Amino acid sequence: MGTQTKREPTVDHRYVQVEGIGYVHYVTAGQGPPLVLLHGLSTSYITWYENISALSEGYTVYVPDLPGHGDTAKPDIAYSLETGDTFIQRFLDALGLDKVVFIGNSIGGLLGWVAARRRPEKCLGLVLSAPVGIGRGLAWSLRMASVPVVGALLLSLEKRSKDGFMKRLFSHPERVDPAVYEELQRVRKLPGHFRATTRSMRNGATLGGVRRSLVLFNDGDRSFPVPTLLTWGEGDQMLPVEQAHKVARLAPGVEVHVWADCGHWPHMENADEFNRVTLDFLDRIHRPGQALPHK
Repeated sequence: MGTQTKREPTVDHRYVQVEGIGYVHYVTAGQGPPLVLLHGLSTSYITWYENISALSEGYTVYVPDLPGHGDTAKPDIAYSLETGDTFIQRFLDALGLDKVVFIGNSIGGLLGWVAARRRPEKCLGLVLSAPVGIGRGLAWSLRMASVPVVGALLLSLEKRSKDGFMKRLFSHPERVDPAVYEELQRVRKLPGHFRATTRSMRNGATLGGVRRSLVLFNDGDRSFPVPTLLTWGEGDQMLPVEQAHKVARLAPGVEVHVWADCGHWPHMENADEFNRVTLDFLDRIHRPGQALPHK
């Protein structure tokens, strides 16, 4: 990607049965303390394509395809915040994981954040990449996608358009490895994906923006239950970067990084820097006072 070092991940593809979902596809790599990486809406584990190799050098990385996404089962369920949180808990139980760090993008960031709030004893830290949950601000295209019939039409049209979809995710889609787009297109055409996406949109957004019930950072509660690193792209077209600046102003305990020339996936468009600051953050959590420099 651009001048960044190309690090195609080597992973093991596995499946596990999770109650209420069925088979769940996930990839894993590395050895060490567990990291659970959670992707956003309408994507898959491929979200973390540029991060798995670096993170797995000192940690065991687990990256599930969320219910209704990727090669995981797509049951006829609500695809709400509650079903997502229940899935996270059962996925950790199925793999026997405890004391994890959640690394999440967009809706995946929200799921990790909720899990940390509800079960802080099981979470050592959070790395949030442009997460849902800080404010109601949301791209108009996503607000419209929450409207029945209209939203279904928009999502159907977008599925056929490479340029529109990629430009919403990235400031420079031309720099993205073609393998990423090919995988995104493959999984978005799988049976059941469209139903999961439309239901998730309706449960997560309205014409007014992100549903108020999903905004965790508000006047009544600006706390983060565990050490938290927040990253954002200055050119994010999905969620306004002002949300990152708001956290920087009002939650000084959160480490905030905003990078220019990045869209909604700063962990991919600015992968080398994301990997560096994340590894430094993880070192401070797992080895206090012994953090090592990462290049």
